[in-house]
Amino acid sequence: MQVVNFTEARNNLKSIFDDVYHNSEAVIVNRKNAENVVIISLDRFNAIDETAYLLSSEANKKHLLSSINELRKSKADKASKNEDWIDRTFAVMSDNDAEGLLEEIQSSRVNKEIDLWS
Repeated sequence: MQVVNFTEARNNLKSIFDDVYHNSEAVIVNRKNAENVVIISLDRFNAIDETAYLLSSEANKKHLLSSINELRKSKADKASKNEDWIDRTFAVMSDNDAEGLLEEIQSSRVNKEIDLWS
């Protein structure tokens, strides 16, 4: 997060706006003898505003948190199943085959075709 004083912000407003928009970066404007302000993109503001709205209802907040926890558990279960598959696969391979497959995975040739972790 970038922090600039008011004079710097005024002199470089276009550049600051471009950085905020293109880099999704917030910029704090430090004002002498006044409250500081933050410059963010409209997309980021809308996302923050929507999140605040969704979390403003206690019932909705509980439902969202429950859904997030279910998703995390589902991903953990899937990753565990993938790890089991990998263990079983390596158990039946010869050492040379296993080393060759590991080299392919590490060089990302296999990862581009098969996402083992999703």
